[in-house]
Amino acid sequence: MATGLPTVMGWVNHEGQWRGKYYERIKASSNVVVLDDEVAAYFPNSAAVNKALHSIVDVAQKASAQARRTTGRGKQRRTG
Repeated sequence: MATGLPTVMGWVNHEGQWRGKYYERIKASSNVVVLDDEVAAYFPNSAAVNKALHSIVDVAQKASAQARRTTGRGKQRRTG
């Protein structure tokens, strides 16, 4: 019998999991992101997605640190 729910890890009949006694715990401890099909086509698996996201975070942190260093100094007024 089809329920319209996605199949999770090959389990077809899992209605109880979706709204059962562990639903709130799973919802609170899970971090699921659904990628657009166009984006997902570039990543073969979740490890590749995580590697790309870690790279973006590293670049953003380095850029932020660099911006703090360069804007931390006040501009000196030229005389003369």
